[in-house]
Amino acid sequence: WAVIAANPNVFNTNATLYAPDGSLVETAVVGPQDAHVFELDGAASAMWEHNSPTGLSDLAFRLESDTPIVAYQYQPYSTSFSATADGTLLLPEHAWNTNYLMVEADAGPQWMTVVALEDDVEITVRRDAGAVGSTAAGGGIPSLAANQEHIEVLNAQQTLRIYSNSSDLSGTQVFSSTLDSFAVFAGSPGMSLPTASASYNDYLEEQLPPRSAWGKEFAVIKFQPRGGESDLYRIIADKDGAVITVTGGPNTSYNLNQGEFVEFESADSFTVSSTEAVLIAHMLESCSNASGTIDPVTFPGEFEASVNCGTSTSASNLGDPGLSFVTPADRWRNRYTFAAPGTYAWDMVTVMSEAAIWPTINIDGAPLPVPTPLGSTTMVYARFAVSDGAHVIQSAFGPFGLEVYGYDCRVSYAYAGGLSLGVINTPPVPQ
Repeated sequence: WAVIAANPNVFNTNATLYAPDGSLVETAVVGPQDAHVFELDGAASAMWEHNSPTGLSDLAFRLESDTPIVAYQYQPYSTSFSATADGTLLLPEHAWNTNYLMVEADAGPQWMTVVALEDDVEITVRRDAGAVGSTAAGGGIPSLAANQEHIEVLNAQQTLRIYSNSSDLSGTQVFSSTLDSFAVFAGSPGMSLPTASASYNDYLEEQLPPRSAWGKEFAVIKFQPRGGESDLYRIIADKDGAVITVTGGPNTSYNLNQGEFVEFESADSFTVSSTEAVLIAHMLESCSNASGTIDPVTFPGEFEASVNCGTSTSASNLGDPGLSFVTPADRWRNRYTFAAPGTYAWDMVTVMSEAAIWPTINIDGAPLPVPTPLGSTTMVYARFAVSDGAHVIQSAFGPFGLEVYGYDCRVSYAYAGGLSLGVINTPPVPQ
């Protein structure tokens, strides 16, 4: 398990990781536009695993720095002996909020984990009216079915986990009646996407953006193709009466109310426009959905995790499920600092922007590849590999979007490369 602290500044920053019991794990001086990996080996990581399906735990680490940084986590960090992994962008505490809606795939067991960094944060978890089945009870937390709720008070670095083996958690409301901010993570101990499988499941994890940061306009770009596979998407509405138009891909429209969602597959890129704010979950599908041989130009070299795949050139061994959330176009930034882990064979990025902005964007001082037009819009995009380590991608003239992901032998990770998290949406007040 590992946390990466990336320093976007032109001066050093001091980053410190604390264990759940408050003890110091490590302090690091992170150089300008560089990154540091806080890595815990398997034995140390096992001490902090959330082994209880549902319940309260004191298992949250705390990462602090003396200047603004960007942070990610990987579970696990090393792919060499693992066939299940994912990563997430970690949102800073000042960007947390008091109101969330849960969304992820329904192709296996699911969990949601709520985290507080202050004492006495009262959390309400409320299942939606259309929920089918119940969550698992545990640790004094009751099972929750449709229209049922549970209230829990969390202290600093305490976590509340709700687990479901068969009931879809999407649409579940999580909010604070004390108006204290908190974080929510969505995940799964193992899913096969797009549909459940009895074996060969893969870990998923991603921190949810608060509803205040949901948007109405999106450029949705398929992950780097491996071999004919589609990507899986879920779109969930923040308010009643949302009219969602998908142009390209499935090329259709949906009418959704608060907490309702749609799921579809697409092998194409597309745009989404909505009359009300939405959140889009973007998911890599299982490697078994890819076919043919690996393109040696797009994916040069061999698997890092050769212990599992050897020298295979089959695309059906490349990557596996991963979960990301698409950044709204008005949350794009002019500059990102991110780090590609050294434990995946192929680290990829997708960049999207208005065509006029594209020539002004550079990565590590070099121009971007020639872009592909996004349908009949004025936007363009490119998908390309990046080397291990820290990277800076920036434009002096306008914002652009970034998604970061990676592939190895039956493992993947995916997350938004960064986003602005100011309030652009006012969600309904929980009743």
